[in-house]
Amino acid sequence: MAAAPGAFLRGFVAHIARYEIHVRGHPPGFVLLLAGFYRLGARGVWPQVVLAVAATGVVAGSVLVTTRLLAGEAFARRVAPFLVVTPAAIWMITSADAVYAAVVAAGVTLVIAALTAGRGRPGLGFAGGLLLGLGLVGSYGMALALLGPALVAVSRRRAGPLVAALLGSAAVLVAFAALGFDWLDGLRATLHEYDVLAIERPYGYFVWADLAAWALALGPAGVAGLARLRGRGPWLVVACGLGPVLCADLIGLSKGEVERIWLPFTVWVTVAAGAVATSTRTTRWWLALQAGAAVLVVSWVTTQW
Repeated sequence: MAAAPGAFLRGFVAHIARYEIHVRGHPPGFVLLLAGFYRLGARGVWPQVVLAVAATGVVAGSVLVTTRLLAGEAFARRVAPFLVVTPAAIWMITSADAVYAAVVAAGVTLVIAALTAGRGRPGLGFAGGLLLGLGLVGSYGMALALLGPALVAVSRRRAGPLVAALLGSAAVLVAFAALGFDWLDGLRATLHEYDVLAIERPYGYFVWADLAAWALALGPAGVAGLARLRGRGPWLVVACGLGPVLCADLIGLSKGEVERIWLPFTVWVTVAAGAVATSTRTTRWWLALQAGAAVLVVSWVTTQW
């Protein structure tokens, strides 16, 4: 990014057709982050690799904290190994979506922590909203991440922290608008670019193919866990990812590449694997299946990611 950050933001929508496809499909947040690394002297691919690896750790920690809050420590302990041994890990360390997943997961965790606190903590909710807002300027699809906290708010009959989170997210979008980037204008420009590219991806095929590809990323333990999952707490955690995935699939804006695009949501659905980890022996078998599935995906499935 040769232009100054302010000039880049002010001209992002007007000049969107000049950028590469990946940049045209996202808000400018991640480009700004990489430009910041570049200006600090951290150049080349290594800063991005380190960032992705660190983000993977943040994701696992955030999901475990949320699982403990909603489903209890025992269930969280059963889930923990499956957050590491999963086919989705293949793409967690190879794409910017790992960064989006980390920012959004931390935001969701803070909001849910505020919702489950004894008296509610709007300040914690606002901080979570700020992180969710940062996720929004990285990927338009992260707007769906608000579904999880909204379901928890309904379940707990507590709206204050959720309202605070919405205000936090709005504050980030307002700040970017003041700097020259309007999020809604950016979304409209991106949708226009989709029309300009005119890539033939029929909805009737991808509405099912996306779910099939996503199931590969989720792994056999995650898929089997969805069928065996019981209890409101575990389902609330899984809903933080399953709800957005189903919405994204039905909306039809995601057509292909969902093993990568849906990573910020897949990590939450992986929690369903805790339902099959009923003993040490069965846990080992399911972990072996997860690892085997990952090896098969790497060996036999052609992917750019």
